[in-house]
Amino acid sequence: MILVCISCDKIQDSETGIYWYDTTKPTATATRNMPGYKSLKWGANAFLFESNFIKNQFVLHFSNFDNEQNQFFRESIAMGVFPLKEGLYLLNNMANLDCSYDRLQEDGDVADRLWYMNKSYTNYLKIEKIDLKQNLVEGSFDLYFEDLQPAVYPTTMNLPKNVNFLNGHFIVPIL
Repeated sequence: MILVCISCDKIQDSETGIYWYDTTKPTATATRNMPGYKSLKWGANAFLFESNFIKNQFVLHFSNFDNEQNQFFRESIAMGVFPLKEGLYLLNNMANLDCSYDRLQEDGDVADRLWYMNKSYTNYLKIEKIDLKQNLVEGSFDLYFEDLQPAVYPTTMNLPKNVNFLNGHFIVPIL
């Protein structure tokens, strides 16, 4: 189990209109593609932390407020566990790896819909630079998700079964 605590305080970025958890700019960006919808620039706050259960293995977490329909929706991507070493990680067949995308509503504590990694596509995480002096990790990713169960909440019934995050880039702090 991974426990992630996120503040409910938010501000709206004047340039993008995206809501953030704090006053910093997004630390992860990508193009979010939902078949049947236009592709959109996507951004999130992100951080990396060591797993409490597997030594020297890490979890990468992205989260934001999705203001396309309602500022109370939040998006979250979590992937882990993987070693903190520079290199390309093909995620589809990695042991102990879990990767999912979910939308939360209300005050961020009600799961609205959950998508799992779609292994029909090549999902990857590339760690390009580790700066231990500044405690930062930089990298890129392509993630493909599919919903394996029908939507039950009216707020997400119109969303497609597949959601992709492509040409992703991140610079994240190590917590």
